[in-house]
Amino acid sequence: MVIKTENSIKIRKITWVGLILNLLLSSFKFTAGVIGCSDAIIADAIHSASDSATDIMVIIGSYFWSKPPDSNHPYGHQRLETFVSVIIGIIIFFTGIGIGINAIIELHNYNFHQPKIIALIAAATSIISKELLYQWIIKTGSKFKSIALTANAWHHRSDAISSIPAFLSTGCAIIFPGMVMNDQIGAAIISLLIIQSAIKIIWPGITELTGSGASMETCEEIRSISKKHPL
Repeated sequence: MVIKTENSIKIRKITWVGLILNLLLSSFKFTAGVIGCSDAIIADAIHSASDSATDIMVIIGSYFWSKPPDSNHPYGHQRLETFVSVIIGIIIFFTGIGIGINAIIELHNYNFHQPKIIALIAAATSIISKELLYQWIIKTGSKFKSIALTANAWHHRSDAISSIPAFLSTGCAIIFPGMVMNDQIGAAIISLLIIQSAIKIIWPGITELTGSGASMETCEEIRSISKKHPL
């Protein structure tokens, strides 16, 4: 139990660092998106801001899932961690839906703006910083076998990935003013990437919470191996 408590403390410290860095980055990207007239960067900033909510959930959740078994929870509280990871996935999912709807509306209304270089700088900064943050957190999540921390790491990775089309679409709109609609197209692509990352987080968590068993193929493989073993 001492090891679990120590791990939870370390998980909280890492998540706090990620939270602070994420708030600074999302603020910078949002400001750069507004000043730089880039919907793709503003959408990317909103995605980064949603990371802050999931960071807070991991910090709070870690106080509960590290508790030892009790009379009501004889197998411990680890499923709370899985539950938190599913909630993180749901938040990411609806963030992606919202960004996609906004991009489609602006494309339909021909509401285009010429992005500026500061928006491009913000996207490049996001790609580098969020990828570094992902690498650090995913290694820690693997070390402590933390599902929620791993899910949160993938949220950071999805943020880094979503900044790539933001960077490309904004850069294209800056270099080729006649293709300014690429900024909104980039925002739409970002929404699809965000939704995809959300599904990757939600589905395994739901599978575990509903107590799903192994597939028929896996069961058959186990039977085959057991039959070959000498009695």
